[in-house]
Amino acid sequence: MAKPRESSSRRAALAGEFKPEAKFKPGLERKFQAAFADIVKRKAALGQRLNPNPDDPRHFFNHRAAFKAGSLGVNEAGHGTSRFKRAGHPNLIINGIDTRTGRKASEATISTNRRIQNETRRREGVRKRVAP
Repeated sequence: MAKPRESSSRRAALAGEFKPEAKFKPGLERKFQAAFADIVKRKAALGQRLNPNPDDPRHFFNHRAAFKAGSLGVNEAGHGTSRFKRAGHPNLIINGIDTRTGRKASEATISTNRRIQNETRRREGVRKRVAP
């Protein structure tokens, strides 16, 4: 069976490029902001901190795309779907598996993820480096 083609935005996300999503029209934007604020509160109740700005690139997660897909939310442990993680997310690759796809991560994906994590740490003055 042929592999489905990925959109250019999906390929860019897999490659680690960050392009902020456009804001929604006013009514939908209010609903999105309210839904995201609810997630921030739910995570805080679990002792987890989440930046209240849904567009902060340090989330390494596309909250707007998750909202559009009806997948913006967290489970009882405070975790959302992996499908919308961006390259650089600390839990993007687990035991060699790309959590967005459930498939073995390519060396290029692993390398890109580590590079972005290390660049982020360097920018923020964090000394711990992700091993190559």
